[in-house]
Amino acid sequence: MSRFRAASGAPIAPAALGIGWRPEISGVVAALDGLGFCEVITETLPWTRSRRSLAITVPDELAALRDRGVPVIPHGVALSLGGAEPVDPDRVRRTAAAARALRAPLVSEHIAFVRAGGVEAGHLLPVPRTRAALDALADNISRTRDELDVPLALENIATLFDWPGDEYTEAEFLTELVERTGVLLLIDIANVYANARNRGRDPLAELTRLPVDRIAYCHIAGGHVAGGRYHDTHTDPVPPEVLDLAAEFTATHPVPLLLERDGNYPPAPELLAELDAIAAATGRPRITATAWTRFAAGQQNSIQTLDYRATATESAAIAGAELGTTAGDIAPPNQVGVVGSAVAGEVVPSAHVGAADAVVAVDECRSSGAAGSGPQVLATARPAAAVSVAAAPHGGPGPAEQDAIDPAVAGPSDLAAEQEALVLTLVAGGEFRPGFDRGAVSATAHALLRKRAGEVAQRFPVLVAGCGPDFTDRYIAWAAHRPKISTVADAAAFAAEHGLAAPSARSRSAWSRFRRG
Repeated sequence: MSRFRAASGAPIAPAALGIGWRPEISGVVAALDGLGFCEVITETLPWTRSRRSLAITVPDELAALRDRGVPVIPHGVALSLGGAEPVDPDRVRRTAAAARALRAPLVSEHIAFVRAGGVEAGHLLPVPRTRAALDALADNISRTRDELDVPLALENIATLFDWPGDEYTEAEFLTELVERTGVLLLIDIANVYANARNRGRDPLAELTRLPVDRIAYCHIAGGHVAGGRYHDTHTDPVPPEVLDLAAEFTATHPVPLLLERDGNYPPAPELLAELDAIAAATGRPRITATAWTRFAAGQQNSIQTLDYRATATESAAIAGAELGTTAGDIAPPNQVGVVGSAVAGEVVPSAHVGAADAVVAVDECRSSGAAGSGPQVLATARPAAAVSVAAAPHGGPGPAEQDAIDPAVAGPSDLAAEQEALVLTLVAGGEFRPGFDRGAVSATAHALLRKRAGEVAQRFPVLVAGCGPDFTDRYIAWAAHRPKISTVADAAAFAAEHGLAAPSARSRSAWSRFRRG
């Protein structure tokens, strides 16, 4: 018996190959006859609340997979388990309800925080590898598991920077975490590769140092190099180096594998070929035979639910109607520099593009959607000499700043303050935090701004049409010192300040209407 089976009870078969379920590719996923399992972003599942219960609505396509026996795992992005603040009980209850509705064998989330001091980062941020952070994480895991009926698996994230004063290596931190909490691990092989490559380390050595006996399953995803750094984007094909790493690791550690794709979806044949390449490299059965047969028979429509390129054109047509122009006068969002490489003046998607949208969806449910609503940031005046990294140029890797600072996190209140300060640096133009790698923090802040611009452009192409080709630059300049409230509120406030018509429900993109009903 493998160490994996002994540790996890094998909730997913070790040879299983899966894919992240997204509405845009639900037709492709449905046609995968050998599909071992799939994931859905927890926060994207519609929900309703009554006085006594909370109900989750499972999309028909996803329910069909569940009902044919495919394990479906709710994959959360908004619990902020690594935050110093206690996890939100409502978010935990929604996660538990999603697991029940999906009849999930387990739930997964991230070793990260996404908010601090009432401010949303819109991104999965690393926790300091310290005793105080470990205590906070363990407490939030305990609170979460109290509500769950199934095991919890936590994922390592990709990050361009580390906290100063880390007391553990990543392997030591994860080992201590699983020993203290009994939690399972979701190891993202692509994230291990990204972190190792950006730090000049050996990816396989980094991967095998982790407590691999606690792995429930693994992710594999694509990325690209921009500005001298490797970005884990989930919108690019899996590079050969990541595929080789997965092959080497699974040769001695039989674990379930799941392909993540969170945007820039390729034509069905390219996606099927990517799944076949993963199966071949890692020695597991192909899961695409039926899908290939349907495609060869000319049944493309039955396996490609939504063509995102056509959706962009439809959105442009809607925007043109409101502006009195034609669709041909307006470039769809993917053509105006809001998706792709940060260096090229485009957005680097987060570790989860769909995940980032999910966080937005959660927050929009909580806010009125009006400009200026939502959490208010109470920041002290910044001295004239303070340096904002949010609008700084996207520089290449550089040596870490050596400013004098006591990096040790002494307790929960200190951890909360440090996390809030980092979030403000990244999303609200706060001053640079001493001890961090300035280049890496700047690159992260810059990418987050471009991601915000991309989210607005994708949902409200009418704003892109009104601004023209410099939309991204204008939006970044506007957003650099404004923490995000929600995509809807950001769009309304940006439109008001720039003399543009407020985006209407009709101008919301077809992509957004499809995803959120």
